[in-house]
Formats: sequence, C-alpha cells, structure tokens
Amino acid sequence: MKKILCLISVLLVLACANDDDDVDVEIALSDPPKNKIILLIDGTEFSENIVNSSAFYSCNESLSISFSSKKNGVTSELLSIVLTKDGQIKYAHFVDKSFNYNKTYRTADFFPSTTLNIEDFEFKEEETLMFKINGTLLEETDNYLKTPKELQINAQIEINEFGKSICSYNKDFIRLNDNIYFTDISKISQNTSTNPSVRYNSNSLNGFNISFKNFNTSFKDIPIGSYNFNTNSVEEKIEFRKYIGIPKAFSTYIYLPSDWRLYESSGNFSIEEKVIIDNKMVIKGKINFSAFYNDTLEYNFKDADFQIIE
Repeated sequence: MKKILCLISVLLVLACANDDDDVDVEIALSDPPKNKIILLIDGTEFSENIVNSSAFYSCNESLSISFSSKKNGVTSELLSIVLTKDGQIKYAHFVDKSFNYNKTYRTADFFPSTTLNIEDFEFKEEETLMFKINGTLLEETDNYLKTPKELQINAQIEINEFGKSICSYNKDFIRLNDNIYFTDISKISQNTSTNPSVRYNSNSLNGFNISFKNFNTSFKDIPIGSYNFNTNSVEEKIEFRKYIGIPKAFSTYIYLPSDWRLYESSGNFSIEEKVIIDNKMVIKGKINFSAFYNDTLEYNFKDADFQIIE
C-alpha cells in the first residue's frame, strides 16, 4: 500500500509542474550545441540570444561560419566570418541590433587583416574547427571622407558540425608569388560598336590589386601566345597596385586613386593552354613583369601562374 501511495505522489508532482519547469527539463535533456561561441563586443560579453549557427568548408578552399540571434521574436544574422583553409581572414561582419535600426560593422576593404586577427587556428577537414578572433570591425559607410567608427570584437569559436557545399573545382587564380595571391577575378565588359573593352580585375587579401586591361575581347578568344606590355601600352597590358590608404569599409568597393600606389610595370603574359572542362573554357598561362615606383624596382615576378575560367 505504501508503494502505491509513493507512486501516486510522484505522478502528482510531475502533473503539477508548470511550463517553466517543462522548459528546464527539455533544456537539461537536450544535447549541447555542436557549434559554440564566446563573444565579447567592446569588452562586454554578448548577451543576446544566439539561436542558430552554420559552417561550410567550400571547394577545399574557404571556411564560412555564421551565427544568428533572436530579437523581438525575429531571428536574423548576427556574425559572419569567412576564412581560408589556412586560417587567413577573408571577410567578417557583425550586425549591431541594439538600436532601432541595425548597424553593420565589417572588416576593412582590400586588406581585412589590418584590423582583425585570427589566433590559435586549428582545422581538421569536415570534423573540427577552432580559432579566436580579436581586433576591430569598421562601421559600413557611404561617406568616403568620414573616419569610420570602430567596434571591438573578441570571440572564441568551436565548430563541430559542417553543412554540405557544392562547387566546381576549377577556380580563377593568379599566383604572383607565395605572398601575393588572387582569387575571385571579376570580368568587366564595356561593349560599344566602335571600341569594345574588356578587363579582368582582382584583389588579394593583403592589399594588392591586379588588372588585365585594354582587351578588345575575352580571354577565351585570345589566341595562344605571348603578349608584351609596358605602362604606356594602349593594347593588352597588366596594371599592378598596392593599397596605401587607411582602413575603410565602404558599402561597395570603391577605388580611390589616392588610396593606391600604381606601379610602372613592364613584361609579358602568355596564354599556354585552353581546355574545356564541365562546359567551361579553362585558360592557363604565365606572367612575367617588373613593378617600379619612382624608378625603383620593388617587385619582379617570374613564371607566375594564372588560370581564368569562362
């Protein structure tokens, strides 16, 4: 009889538990999050409700990590970070939701590591990723003359779950040397009946810009061969620049001439191979050129590889 009374008492206690108790029980029984973050903004631990996270390892090349938070019942992106597989920062932005409207802070244009550092980077492909970030992000602005506001960010991140990504393994690149490497090459065409113009432009992660200029057609239509150029060439040539401006975060990439050192360059590039892969033309070649500033040789690139996909 006593055993029956004890069982009835336990059932009554569980039946009388309030909703909050139910939530606590659910939290206690749920698995801990596989992706974790400790986030400090301007020295204060971030207190908003971080509810979602995602991570992707794309094309054996880059890592994309994002966290979302909930405010007033609405879930939206809070922090996004993109790294190379070796732990170099490509891009990051944080959305400040503490005002009536959101403010976006992000890494500096053209040279993201000038204000944000990656430390204690450890990555085991598709299994674990751990790293720390510390430094400042800049408020995004359209005012080219305004000194950007800064936001101090420190974070410790651990990723143990990766999403699936689909990509092509043929990628644009220009590798001038071990320190100056370009991806994400943009093709800009201005087609007029009298003077068609095509150029290819790219920025490295450490403040350099390269541009193939004065083309009258696309790379895929240029014959295999070698092409000489110098600074004064009116036909195909290469321009090479180094960013020397202060860190800025414009809402769109803006090239202000005063922010760049334009080198006098001379040399050649060669198109050595064209093949069709996955219905796209893959153009491979070599670059050789010297870059001078005030008549002083600063860079000399030899047999630098490039690949363009069209």
